[in-house]
Amino acid sequence: MQAVGKEVGGRAKQLMPFVLLTLFATGLGMAHFHMARFGITGNGHFTLLFSLKIIIAISVLIHFISAMILRKKGLLKGKVSHHIHTSVFYHVVLIVILAKAMFYI
Repeated sequence: MQAVGKEVGGRAKQLMPFVLLTLFATGLGMAHFHMARFGITGNGHFTLLFSLKIIIAISVLIHFISAMILRKKGLLKGKVSHHIHTSVFYHVVLIVILAKAMFYI
């Protein structure tokens, strides 16, 4: 089971940069679509929530980059890894809540 975990983890580390690049590219596409279609000018709840969502997504990207740097230096172990993963989890949950709230508030 440990060998499988190492193999999956290794492949995930190789694949994750492409996943994040695709995620951010689609997010920018959606931002452009919504801004153009709805004529959003920067006022209102939608724009505020969308801006918060973008800021939190950038924070997730910074977490990912810092984790990659720490891994290359051999410092991504134990508590540090746990804190980064926990923080990213809560950031992503908040992004989902904001995404839903954008269309209901």
